[in-house]
Amino acid sequence: MDENKEKNNANEGLSDEELRLKEEMEELARTFQEELDKAKAEEEKLAAEKQEELDILIQEIEEEKVDEDPENIPEDQLCECCGEKRRGTKDNPDSPYCASCEKGLRHYPFDFLNIILVLIFIGLSLFACTNFAGRIKTYARVAEADKLARNAKRQSAYGAYQSAVQSLKDSSINAEMVYSRQLQNAFAIGSLEDVPSFNTQFNAWELKLPHLRKAYNIFKTYDGMTAARTIGYGYVYEYEDIDDMSKFPYDDIMKKLDAMINAPVDRATIKAQVEEGLQADNTPYGIQADVYDTSMVNFLRMYISAMCEKDIETQKQYLEEIQKTNPEYTWIYSAMLGEIYIKQGKDVTELCNQIRAVDAEDSVADLLTVMQLRTQGKYDESIKLAQTWIDKNDTYIYEFYRQQALCYLSKEEYRQAYGAASSATELNNSKQSYDTLALCCLANKNQTGFDEIKKMYDRYELDFSADVIAYRDGKISLKEILTQGDFDV
Repeated sequence: MDENKEKNNANEGLSDEELRLKEEMEELARTFQEELDKAKAEEEKLAAEKQEELDILIQEIEEEKVDEDPENIPEDQLCECCGEKRRGTKDNPDSPYCASCEKGLRHYPFDFLNIILVLIFIGLSLFACTNFAGRIKTYARVAEADKLARNAKRQSAYGAYQSAVQSLKDSSINAEMVYSRQLQNAFAIGSLEDVPSFNTQFNAWELKLPHLRKAYNIFKTYDGMTAARTIGYGYVYEYEDIDDMSKFPYDDIMKKLDAMINAPVDRATIKAQVEEGLQADNTPYGIQADVYDTSMVNFLRMYISAMCEKDIETQKQYLEEIQKTNPEYTWIYSAMLGEIYIKQGKDVTELCNQIRAVDAEDSVADLLTVMQLRTQGKYDESIKLAQTWIDKNDTYIYEFYRQQALCYLSKEEYRQAYGAASSATELNNSKQSYDTLALCCLANKNQTGFDEIKKMYDRYELDFSADVIAYRDGKISLKEILTQGDFDV
């Protein structure tokens, strides 16, 4: 009873797969033990038989008469074993042994060292199996993380790798290939802030070996991205005090960004910024890119174009260039490109499939689908799909709430729209969320709520969107706002 209880306690917390592997290891250990016991019994029996035969042989040898004095036998004719009798036997005259020694050797042809080596091998095998069984849970965690990553379940794999790596460290197991796959998974979902943390997971010389080439390339790409971002944002920060964007030197800065494509990295400027404390030196293992990362430069081009309120086509071309150059970088371009496509009435199904191929758990794919369903007038379907991610408390839960609010406005269910918009602003303080809430206040004839938002805007010197003002002044309807133009506030 106590033995079963202890066994149940030992198995507590193990998955079915882990239990199966553990049972197989225990069965293998039992089999080795049985074979070892059997080998020992056979050896004891064999030793007894040999001892009996030896006693008989010794007796026979003692009874034999020595016909010749060893001193009378030439040295080259003496037995190589005993060195006392003449070599050669009746059956084999050329034998280097005398008849007595050859008979003895036939009884004991085996070297006991070989038997000992076999026993040592069996013992080592048992030790290896026992040691592996003790670490089975750690290896099972690694296998589960790898499986999730292979199935493009990147978000789940992220947490699984964290758990597996911690278990490896607790067991003092150094697993560079596991760290490499963890790094690849983090980079695939755009978790750039995690890359420098791998600076202690490898030996610098290992990264030059073929099996860690992917890790090396990620570090180099990361440096090319951070270098482009550092220099590009530096151009913008020079004019951060400008209040009137019409005075922003858009053309000059865009020319500088254009010149960064395939250009050598300006290490001197980056080094100066590090020394001034404007940025940290996060280049892992000192691996430096030769040129700026093209996709990051294109992102900066899009960012500045949007900041200067350039037309959608201008912004779109840079996002599509990223998609063309690095389609796997969905975390850079997919959300913004999908939103532009929806505003232009273009189907986003192919883009969503591309997102899911990289990360099946990326909610951006469903967020774009929610937006497309809404613009197609499929409000109930849009609300239902959004709710699945709200229930999961997703990262973009606030935007799913906002999309629901827009759907309810289109359905003229103003009270529900106000509730969803309020939830969105509680989770996110973006201007778009508050513009949506202001629109809901006006639809519900809630002047007090609208005035509260206006006071906050006045405090931060912000203005309502043109759509909100036009709707307040009766110059445009909700239907026109939500089914024409940008399909949004």
